[in-house]
Amino acid sequence: MVGHADDAKLDAASGPASAAAARERASASSAAAAGRFAGGRGGRAAHGSLLTGRAALAAPRPGVDLRGPLLDGSVQDWDALEALWRSAAAELRADVTSSPLMLTEPAALPDPQRERYLETAFEGLGSPSCYMLRSPVASAFSAGLPTATVVDVGYQHSRACCVVDGYSLQRNVQQHPWGLRALDLLAVALARDAVSLRQPRPAHIQVRASGHPGLDPAAVSPPGRPDEFDCGRVPPRYAVLRRPAEGGASSSGGGGGFASAPSGLAARASKSYHAYQVGQVGREMREALAIVSPVPYSPETVTAEEEDFYLPDGTRLRVGAARALLGETLFVTESVRPMLSGGESEVLSRLVREAGWAHGERGLASWGQGVDVLLGVKKMAERRKEAVEEAASSSSSSSSSSSSSSSAAAVPTPSMGTGGPGSSLPSSDPIHEGLDGRDPAALYRFGRRMRVLLRSSSVSGAVADTVPAPIALHHSVSSAIMSSDPDARKALTANIVVCGGGALIPGLADRLQSELAAGLPSAFRPRVVGGLPLERLFSSWVGSSITASLGTFQQLWISKHEYEEEGPGIVQRRCG
Repeated sequence: MVGHADDAKLDAASGPASAAAARERASASSAAAAGRFAGGRGGRAAHGSLLTGRAALAAPRPGVDLRGPLLDGSVQDWDALEALWRSAAAELRADVTSSPLMLTEPAALPDPQRERYLETAFEGLGSPSCYMLRSPVASAFSAGLPTATVVDVGYQHSRACCVVDGYSLQRNVQQHPWGLRALDLLAVALARDAVSLRQPRPAHIQVRASGHPGLDPAAVSPPGRPDEFDCGRVPPRYAVLRRPAEGGASSSGGGGGFASAPSGLAARASKSYHAYQVGQVGREMREALAIVSPVPYSPETVTAEEEDFYLPDGTRLRVGAARALLGETLFVTESVRPMLSGGESEVLSRLVREAGWAHGERGLASWGQGVDVLLGVKKMAERRKEAVEEAASSSSSSSSSSSSSSSAAAVPTPSMGTGGPGSSLPSSDPIHEGLDGRDPAALYRFGRRMRVLLRSSSVSGAVADTVPAPIALHHSVSSAIMSSDPDARKALTANIVVCGGGALIPGLADRLQSELAAGLPSAFRPRVVGGLPLERLFSSWVGSSITASLGTFQQLWISKHEYEEEGPGIVQRRCG
């Protein structure tokens, strides 16, 4: 799977790669690149030391880690992104050197990242022409609407953006910190508590398990120290073998004559691979069971028909009201937070740890074991406080001008950054150590989002913007609408497009519409525009293909000749 979107999954596996190899790959000819990536549909594509494609995820490989090229919508690994693009082109039998390339980008992508996208398209892929379209605009066009509010319920987080007359409004983009990844891990936490007979939640939302084969957790987990997010006796699919039981009897109680045993593959799996496969179990559970109730969740008003779900080892889970709990996390209310106490903190811990796994042992992981975002922010504030105190003490004790000037140099200045987006942080800050060219603004946004989720007060002076983000999806949407131009608010409210993987959760669109109707002024009439499930899932692709096929659009392509004459900065002028 490939794309810019925030819901991109971890599906690029990599081993150690040298800078020389990366430069060699970037300068290789398109024909050689096509030959390296040639292969059957769904097969493996190798890019130097990179493996891409679903076949590369079928089984763990020693010394191979999974990583995603994106963090909070910004690219952190351009080699991996280019490898995914080439793999997708080879799988589609498309020649990127002879046809224009349409790229979609997040609503608020920094200018340097946009220029690097264009540079990768022309110099890395060898495309003859290219254009970059913002994904909210593409999603609005897929519904035939030039003016709309686009709600993208993605993989890492959800986002609301207003599109007016074909232009996305950058100033009022609102981000909700939960995405499908959080729902997947919460589903794993529910299953783990049911299997281990540990039920920290009220009785009406408990999940009942039966027929558990009792596999040893050590046999279905990677060796070494246990992960902070303990999946307990919920093994991922790769770690379990299902075989016909002797005599036709099932040792797992719900397997229909099948018995479960460890596959032995967990011993060579990396932590990142194991985390991905555990998340796949949660994804299957979320796709099969999750719903959104039409009204705010409460035991008295919300009931859900019980459904069965079978874990990879054959354990049968009987899930009732907890189905609505998964979807309710997107509309988090105070009444539902106590019910999440058993899995919410672990979900957050896993999200932060995954960022460290995906983007190297340094960077986020340099803050220490567990990738403690709060600890990193506190360390940053302490260092600045010590620098100011040291400068003040040396200034008072020294009377000479030379000592005064040297002490003044030790005081952090605004040019050193405050930890906010776009700031240039000093190399001694924990938030900046080991970034290796990665986008510090994306790391800042990620850390701030984790602090909002953890409900921890920001350290004084650590961040410039301490306004908490909305904690509910409908709050994000209403904030985006009300911060737009007053003349466009009615049209934005009447045309709400829900897209992304979360748009497929049953009941989400209806619940969003009812919540907005109750929260917005009576003069506004919210309407969520419907569409087929696949159109919602691939709305950016549908809108981009519609735009690229228009006759009036052909003059907007950026040609290779124009790129060579004006440089990558042309994207700021042509792709507003």
